[in-house]
Amino acid sequence: MMFEYPALGFSSSVQMSDSADTRIVAAKVIGAVASTGAGVVLNAGEDYDTHGAMSGSRYTIPVSGWYSIKGNVRQSSSANVTFYAYVNGSLTEELVAIGSADQLTHSYATSRFCTQGQVIDIRPNNTVTLNQFTFAIERLAGPQAIAASEKIRVMVNQTSGQSIPNNSDTTVIFNNVARDTHGIYNTGTGRIKLPRAASGKVKTNLASSFTGTGAYTMYAMVYKNGIPYKQISQKVYNSTSSASFSYADGSSCDIEGVAGDEFFVAAFQNTGAARNLIASSTLCWADFTLE
Repeated sequence: MMFEYPALGFSSSVQMSDSADTRIVAAKVIGAVASTGAGVVLNAGEDYDTHGAMSGSRYTIPVSGWYSIKGNVRQSSSANVTFYAYVNGSLTEELVAIGSADQLTHSYATSRFCTQGQVIDIRPNNTVTLNQFTFAIERLAGPQAIAASEKIRVMVNQTSGQSIPNNSDTTVIFNNVARDTHGIYNTGTGRIKLPRAASGKVKTNLASSFTGTGAYTMYAMVYKNGIPYKQISQKVYNSTSSASFSYADGSSCDIEGVAGDEFFVAAFQNTGAARNLIASSTLCWADFTLE
């Protein structure tokens, strides 16, 4: 007797979710571009950006996979110019070339495999002024079977000294990503978005330095889908001297969610004034570990 059964994990179509993420990943900039020199990033206004990954018309790949890169150019100057795609600051591929007397609209299109963290932008090889520039990038749909046993890990830190207002839970925007196995952390919102059902822990360390007087409270709170979920820690102080004060000392709590759930860390303090976090990757950080 012979029989078959579908065992997830033994099929070639099974992918880790950083490759199988089926959410739309796309961004676009469009507009006129002032005179831009050779090898300088062409910069236009943002039209849309699903992952907050576009900055100054430079796109940081949030999820590994095959990407479509397309757009158009129309110059108002009179330059012989070729436009190139750059990856991590290095010229990678020619997109389109136009002559000095050519002021028609020219389209370009290509596709390439990009890995998480790579930075993509468009640059000319000659000084040019454009009355039309479009740069659109979109991840092509991939397989949908996700290995259920893979671990999800996000390690982020805060090095900009974010201000935490008085007496209000405030989302901590960890501006530096040390590790993100699935490209699920959004540096614009400070949130992670689960690619599948998962459970695990979030651990964080947050600190401020200031001169305080009287008693006050500081804590770190985990939010789930915009609602307070679990308080990680709480500190009560009575200080009259300048020192470092913590919201959390490497404290942790359990978290659990399904695909699409969003989590973030918020900080609270009631010292009577806004307080800056210490700009330090070792004193202000968060670590999400799920499986």
